[in-house]
Amino acid sequence: MPATLFDKARDAARLLGQVASELDGDVLDLEAAKTLVDVLTKCERFAVAGRGVAARRVANAVNWKHAGHRNPADWLASATGTGVGDASRELDTAKRLEELPATSAAFRSGELSEAHTGDRKCPQRRARATARRETPLDRPSS
Repeated sequence: MPATLFDKARDAARLLGQVASELDGDVLDLEAAKTLVDVLTKCERFAVAGRGVAARRVANAVNWKHAGHRNPADWLASATGTGVGDASRELDTAKRLEELPATSAAFRSGELSEAHTGDRKCPQRRARATARRETPLDRPSS
Protein backbone atom coordinates (compact mmCIF):
# COMPACT_ATOMS: atom_id res chain seq x y z
CA MET A 1 0.00 0.00 0.00
CA PRO A 2 1.49 3.38 -0.97
CA ALA A 3 2.28 5.86 1.76
CA THR A 4 -0.37 8.49 2.26
CA LEU A 5 0.31 12.19 2.40
CA PHE A 6 -0.10 12.00 6.18
CA ASP A 7 2.36 9.11 6.47
CA LYS A 8 4.92 11.10 4.47
CA ALA A 9 4.46 14.19 6.63
CA ARG A 10 4.73 12.16 9.85
CA ASP A 11 7.87 10.42 8.56
CA ALA A 12 9.42 13.77 7.65
CA ALA A 13 8.63 15.14 11.11
CA ARG A 14 10.09 12.03 12.74
CA LEU A 15 13.29 12.26 10.68
CA LEU A 16 13.70 15.97 11.41
CA GLY A 17 13.21 15.23 15.08
CA GLN A 18 15.98 12.66 14.94
CA VAL A 19 18.30 15.08 13.17
CA ALA A 20 17.61 17.81 15.73
CA SER A 21 18.16 15.47 18.67
CA GLU A 22 21.44 14.12 17.26
CA LEU A 23 22.96 17.50 16.41
CA ASP A 24 26.03 18.55 18.33
CA GLY A 25 27.15 22.04 17.37
CA ASP A 26 30.54 21.50 18.98
CA VAL A 27 31.30 18.65 16.57
CA LEU A 28 30.09 20.24 13.33
CA ASP A 29 32.73 21.90 11.19
CA LEU A 30 31.85 25.35 9.86
CA GLU A 31 31.03 24.27 6.29
CA ALA A 32 28.82 21.42 7.51
CA ALA A 33 27.02 23.81 9.84
CA LYS A 34 26.38 26.27 6.98
CA THR A 35 25.07 23.47 4.77
CA LEU A 36 22.84 22.21 7.54
CA VAL A 37 21.40 25.70 8.03
CA ASP A 38 20.51 25.76 4.31
CA VAL A 39 18.96 22.29 4.34
CA LEU A 40 16.95 22.88 7.51
CA THR A 41 15.77 26.25 6.20
CA LYS A 42 14.39 24.50 3.12
CA CYS A 43 12.66 21.94 5.36
CA GLU A 44 11.13 24.76 7.37
CA ARG A 45 9.86 26.45 4.21
CA PHE A 46 8.21 23.23 3.04
CA ALA A 47 6.55 22.79 6.42
CA VAL A 48 5.26 26.37 6.55
CA ALA A 49 3.88 26.15 3.01
CA GLY A 50 2.09 22.89 3.75
CA ARG A 51 0.77 24.14 7.08
CA GLY A 52 -0.61 27.23 5.35
CA VAL A 53 -2.59 25.15 2.88
CA ALA A 54 -3.99 22.94 5.65
CA ALA A 55 -4.74 25.88 7.95
CA ARG A 56 -6.57 27.68 5.14
CA ARG A 57 -8.79 24.61 4.75
CA VAL A 58 -9.65 24.67 8.47
CA ALA A 59 -10.30 28.41 8.32
CA ASN A 60 -12.67 28.00 5.39
CA ALA A 61 -14.54 25.15 7.08
CA VAL A 62 -15.36 27.27 10.15
CA ASN A 63 -14.19 24.34 12.31
CA TRP A 64 -12.41 26.83 14.53
CA LYS A 65 -15.78 28.11 15.85
CA HIS A 66 -16.70 24.65 17.09
CA ALA A 67 -13.40 24.53 18.95
CA GLY A 68 -14.32 27.75 20.80
CA HIS A 69 -12.03 30.17 18.98
CA ARG A 70 -13.00 33.72 18.00
CA ASN A 71 -11.55 33.53 14.50
CA PRO A 72 -9.27 31.36 12.34
CA ALA A 73 -6.13 33.22 13.41
CA ASP A 74 -6.95 32.60 17.06
CA TRP A 75 -7.36 28.88 16.29
CA LEU A 76 -4.09 28.70 14.33
CA ALA A 77 -2.19 30.59 17.03
CA SER A 78 -3.48 28.12 19.60
CA ALA A 79 -2.65 25.12 17.40
CA THR A 80 0.88 26.27 16.60
CA GLY A 81 1.89 28.15 19.74
CA THR A 82 2.45 31.37 17.82
CA GLY A 83 0.98 34.83 18.23
CA VAL A 84 -2.36 35.74 16.69
CA GLY A 85 -0.67 38.36 14.50
CA ASP A 86 1.71 35.77 13.03
CA ALA A 87 -1.14 33.31 12.54
CA SER A 88 -3.22 35.97 10.82
CA ARG A 89 -0.36 36.78 8.43
CA GLU A 90 0.07 33.08 7.65
CA LEU A 91 -3.61 32.72 6.82
CA ASP A 92 -3.55 35.90 4.71
CA THR A 93 -0.56 34.53 2.81
CA ALA A 94 -2.33 31.22 2.17
CA LYS A 95 -5.42 33.04 0.91
CA ARG A 96 -3.41 35.33 -1.37
CA LEU A 97 -1.44 32.42 -2.80
CA GLU A 98 -4.64 30.65 -3.89
CA GLU A 99 -4.95 33.27 -6.63
CA LEU A 100 -1.26 33.50 -7.55
CA PRO A 101 -0.11 30.17 -9.00
CA ALA A 102 3.43 31.24 -9.92
CA THR A 103 4.11 32.65 -6.46
CA SER A 104 2.37 29.68 -4.82
CA ALA A 105 4.55 27.25 -6.76
CA ALA A 106 7.70 29.10 -5.70
CA PHE A 107 6.52 29.12 -2.07
CA ARG A 108 5.68 25.40 -2.06
CA SER A 109 8.96 24.48 -3.75
CA GLY A 110 10.92 26.17 -0.96
CA GLU A 111 12.24 29.00 -3.15
CA LEU A 112 10.38 31.60 -1.10
CA SER A 113 10.04 31.84 2.65
CA GLU A 114 6.92 33.10 4.34
CA ALA A 115 8.82 36.31 5.08
CA HIS A 116 9.26 36.75 1.32
CA THR A 117 5.53 37.36 1.12
CA GLY A 118 5.77 40.67 3.01
CA ASP A 119 6.34 44.12 1.58
CA ARG A 120 9.04 45.30 -0.82
CA LYS A 121 11.21 47.20 1.67
CA CYS A 122 13.02 44.13 2.96
CA PRO A 123 14.92 41.64 0.77
CA GLN A 124 13.09 38.87 2.61
CA ARG A 125 9.72 40.27 1.55
CA ARG A 126 9.87 40.17 -2.23
CA ALA A 127 7.12 37.65 -2.91
CA ARG A 128 4.33 40.14 -2.35
CA ALA A 129 5.86 42.34 -5.03
CA THR A 130 6.18 39.30 -7.28
CA ALA A 131 2.58 38.38 -6.57
CA ARG A 132 1.41 41.87 -7.45
CA ARG A 133 3.20 41.64 -10.80
CA GLU A 134 1.49 38.38 -11.81
CA THR A 135 -0.81 39.08 -14.70
CA PRO A 136 -4.33 37.74 -15.11
CA LEU A 137 -2.83 35.24 -17.55
CA ASP A 138 -0.81 33.78 -14.66
CA ARG A 139 -3.96 33.30 -12.62
CA PRO A 140 -6.22 30.29 -12.99
CA SER A 141 -9.21 30.83 -15.24
CA SER A 142 -12.65 30.73 -13.68
